[in-house]
Amino acid sequence: MARRAQVRRTTKETDVEVELNLDGTGKSDISTGIGFLDHMFSAMSKHGRIDLTLKCKGDLHIDDHHTAEDCALTVGEAFDKALGDRKDIKRFGHAYCPLDEALSRAVVDISSRPSAHIELNLVREKIGELSCEMIPHVMESFATEARITLHVDNLKGKNDHHKAESAFKALGVALRQVIAVLLPLLVISSTRRSARTQEPAFPVPRECCSDTTSDLRALNPSTWQLHFHLWRYCGVNTTSQDAIETQKINVSRPVLFNH
Repeated sequence: MARRAQVRRTTKETDVEVELNLDGTGKSDISTGIGFLDHMFSAMSKHGRIDLTLKCKGDLHIDDHHTAEDCALTVGEAFDKALGDRKDIKRFGHAYCPLDEALSRAVVDISSRPSAHIELNLVREKIGELSCEMIPHVMESFATEARITLHVDNLKGKNDHHKAESAFKALGVALRQVIAVLLPLLVISSTRRSARTQEPAFPVPRECCSDTTSDLRALNPSTWQLHFHLWRYCGVNTTSQDAIETQKINVSRPVLFNH
């Protein structure tokens, strides 16, 4: 089932529309009227690999408060809706992300208990047209409607732009971890070993499995991991070295999976 959601939030101050796909590639189309806010949501989307469309018309002639807050609330509501029953996901995640001299940490728990603790140590009044006091409030508002526990801390940095951006990048990476779907574990037993010393379990998709148990037992843990990555990130459905060679995939060199 696709984990997607569309939410529209209309108040006297704002009209916000959000479309979100948790299983996306990080594409974003964001227009809030506040450039730096667009930049932050884009960073979160890209590094969380969450497709995000966000459009807002707000009362910016007054200030940035309602627009920034309502955008975050609506994105959080869409996140919660797309996540569904919250079963079979990793749930916990954390990430450290640097941007030049700045380093931030984000820790997330899909707890269904809204709680946010944000310390970014920003000193400027504004970054672009976004008030610095609103940046942690955006994260708090998102966490409230997303129903997650969120801790974000800037650990070091001098430039407020870098501090804020590294924080949103860390949030995106942590979100990518917590929403990851847990695959069924396939335990490969060896007839030459007792149940206590059986091979460890690896999250191998059923689509990767052949009908020949002898082939499965011949694969060591590192090979299983390779097959999982080939299936998940390259779309290759294979469980044997012969099949890999047939697909003309070179596995003799070190493989870097950018995920």
